[in-house]
Amino acid sequence: MEAYDNFKINGATNYTLERNDKFLVKALLKNDIPLRMHVTKKGHINTAYVPEDFFKGL
Repeated sequence: MEAYDNFKINGATNYTLERNDKFLVKALLKNDIPLRMHVTKKGHINTAYVPEDFFKGL
């Protein structure tokens, strides 16, 4: 919920409309951990994940 709340507070500016009428939302968690969410037009979060490339440098 942290990333979703951040997304709403910042005016919902970091998203793109993808296929199947879903939005790809890019957000940052604490400590600059990236998160990607697929959200429907009705606001339902279908998936949320940390991109794989984030873990390569750990």
